[in-house]
Amino acid sequence: MTAPAKTSAVVLAGAILAVGAASAAPIPAVENLKAPEKTVTLNYFGGAVPAERANKIIAAFEKRYPTIKISYHAVPFNSYNETLGARFAQGNVDIFDIDQPQSASYAIRGWEADLTNAFASKRQLIDPPALKESTINGKLLNLPYQIGTTFLYYNKKVLKQIGVAYPSNKAGEAPTWEWVEATARKAVDAKASSYGVTFSTPDMYYYLQPLAESLGAGTGVKGENQLTPDVNNPGWAKALGWYGKLYADGLAPRGVRETALAFANGDSAFFYGGIWNSPTITKNANLDFGITTAPKFKDGQDATTSGGWALGVSALSSPEKQQAAALFLNWYLFGENGGFISADPQTENVPTTEATRAVFWKNPTYADPRLSGLQDILTWQAQHSARIRPQTVGGAEFTQLMGAAIGDIINGADAQKTLDATNARLKAAWRKYQ
Repeated sequence: MTAPAKTSAVVLAGAILAVGAASAAPIPAVENLKAPEKTVTLNYFGGAVPAERANKIIAAFEKRYPTIKISYHAVPFNSYNETLGARFAQGNVDIFDIDQPQSASYAIRGWEADLTNAFASKRQLIDPPALKESTINGKLLNLPYQIGTTFLYYNKKVLKQIGVAYPSNKAGEAPTWEWVEATARKAVDAKASSYGVTFSTPDMYYYLQPLAESLGAGTGVKGENQLTPDVNNPGWAKALGWYGKLYADGLAPRGVRETALAFANGDSAFFYGGIWNSPTITKNANLDFGITTAPKFKDGQDATTSGGWALGVSALSSPEKQQAAALFLNWYLFGENGGFISADPQTENVPTTEATRAVFWKNPTYADPRLSGLQDILTWQAQHSARIRPQTVGGAEFTQLMGAAIGDIINGADAQKTLDATNARLKAAWRKYQ
């Protein structure tokens, strides 16, 4: 499923342009497609939506297109790449979720059909940052349906107890990470909270990229073909050294996986997470909290997460199945009444079009007054501070090795030494692409 060891990176990058051409003709424009006369069954492998909710979405689609049946297979996120690779090897994937930074990696494996022609008339309806992450070398390789951006939740009761003024809830008025650290230390020292700050999925690169980007350190990958690792530069070492110290000093907890729940229970002064955590947090009606723009380092740049989940069509499926899959993708994001959002109003990420967002923001969860300013903050961050993740064919290795490095740093490993070793491992892992 990977490229031959002696194939050059230039050839591999060029191969992305040809994805889909070998197995089938380009998928026609979706507005010209019709439902098949005979029933077609598609296998959909998903890593973003639980089966119960996905099947509600599918039922709504099948009601609109009764001759297209979709069999949904939910896959845990931590094993998603490996499982998907095995399923492609077996030849039974038609539709699949894509964590956007994996776009180039999946394309080089020959998995993604080219959707450029199919959705040529719809591209302008998608948010530009999301569209950019799904586009490789000018080709639309998947359809982004949700975007993720993180921000800061804070416990008003804790801050009031220690005499610290609340941060602004106005978009773009970001506090500094230094202020967060100092306030977290004061809260823990005063025993106002068990933890100073918790992070959603603490060892995931996605959440910590903005720390390094705020210091001008870049994504950790550079070079024309995005195959030169750069995770051990001074900015990355400083950012993750600071992050590791939070755990070493007891301001952030080691071994706590349900970090949003810890904040929801009142155990943490701050929580750095996303809108997808809001249902968990708002469930506690007695929690007095507020939100603010994602922090940046003092004298640093505003930098926030970007990207999210997208839908791909298998380049290995038959033309008939590809066209049926394209109809599903079209309904999913551009369908009547907001497509998938209307069928799944409990979705936990902001969708990527104005029409779907119009439905999304009607969710009662986001009308909670404790989330005041949320819509403006997320809109501002998407437009001004969002940083896309590396578009590299080595995305799977990058995600895995960086996750392991961050985990080691959390547990006390020296940041510079760990990142030096990780940089070397990435170089070794990516030789097969060069």
